Amino acid sequence: MKGIIFSAPMALALIQGRKTQTRRALKHQPAADDGEYRSRGFSFSLNCGVAGISVRAGLRRISDGDLFTQPVDFIVDETYYVREPIQREPPNLIKYAADGRVRLGGGKWRWKNSGLPARFMPKELSRMSVKIVSAKIERLHNISAADAHAEGIDETSGAIRAIELYLKFWDHINAKRAAGIYASDRNPWVVAYTLEMVK
Repeated sequence: MKGIIFSAPMALALIQGRKTQTRRALKHQPAADDGEYRSRGFSFSLNCGVAGISVRAGLRRISDGDLFTQPVDFIVDETYYVREPIQREPPNLIKYAADGRVRLGGGKWRWKNSGLPARFMPKELSRMSVKIVSAKIERLHNISAADAHAEGIDETSGAIRAIELYLKFWDHINAKRAAGIYASDRNPWVVAYTLEMVK
C-alpha cells in the first residue's frame, strides 16, 4: 500500500469527517503559451513487466487536438495509508501533530529530529487509511464553495470566503514548488480526488 500525504490541519479534517476531497497538481503543466486545453479524462494500462496498473491524466489542446498525458499518483478504488506529521515524545511515544494523540512508538526512534514531516512518516506509524472513490481533471479555479468545504475548509465561512481560504491554503503548500508553476494565480491543472476514510 502506498501513502498519501496530508498536512496536520488536513489530517485533522479527515479525522473529524470534514475532508472528503483532495486536489493534487498535475506534475507537468502545459506551457502558458501553448494554447487552451480541456480535460480528456484518464487512460489505463496494465504494466506487463511490473505489477500494477498505470493511470495517465489526459489534456487535449483545443486548437489542434494534440493530446498531453502524464501519470497520476492515485488510482480510483485503491486504498492509501495516510502520512501525517508526527513527533517523538520521550520515552517511547509518538505524538500526532493533527490532534495531539499519542501512542507507543513501536521501537527505537531512528531519526535525528524529534519531529517528522508527513512525507517521511513510515507506514508502520500510520493510524488511518483512505480510499479514492472518484477523480476528475480540472483547473484549480474550477473549485466550488462545496468543494472547498469538502477539502476541509470551515463550513461556517461563506461561499466566496471558502474558496479564498482554500486558495490561500493551496498556496501555503504549493506556491513555491517547481518555480511557482502550481501557484493559484497560475490556475494549474489538478486532479480532484474524492475520498473516504477506511475503518
